[in-house]
This record gives sequence, C-alpha cells and structure tokens, in this order.
Amino acid sequence: MLLGDSRTVTIAHSQTKDIEDVCRRADILVAAVGRPEMITGDWVKPGATVIDVGINRIERDGKPRLVGDVDSESAAKVAGAITLVPAASVR
Repeated sequence: MLLGDSRTVTIAHSQTKDIEDVCRRADILVAAVGRPEMITGDWVKPGATVIDVGINRIERDGKPRLVGDVDSESAAKVAGAITLVPAASVR
C-alpha cells in the first residue's frame, strides 16, 4: 500500500546491520520480528507511529503474559501513536 502511494519502504530483519538506526529513521515502524519486546523506546523516532504486529507468550512474575515485539512502555514515551498488544494473562 505504501509503495503504491510512492512512499519509501525499508524492510529490516533481526540480523540487519545497525537495525536500531534503521528503526530510528522510520516515520512508521511496523514490528513483526517475533522476539518479545525487542524494539525499545530508544529505537523509535520521536513522533513516529509504531504498529506492533508481534504476539509473544512470556512468563513475568510467575504468570503467563502476552507481549508484543515492541517494549510498549518505553516506546509509548517517544511515539506519536502506538498500537498495544493486550497485556492480559494468557490461559
């Protein structure tokens, strides 16, 4: 969709060299890497839109949780808009 609207799209993966810098340059950052909370707030360009597509099951404080590929707490402090993965317990 973005390419069709003549936008520049950069695709990165977990092994991309200097991935933090690649992410910091994005106006729209879509995270779908499959690693819990890999993208932290210092990877996000101030005011950027962050779309977290990842859904990961982890255990935190002895309870199962769902988290995204983005550390939503730190990223929300920087992003202009962010989607959140439900933090509810997984049964």
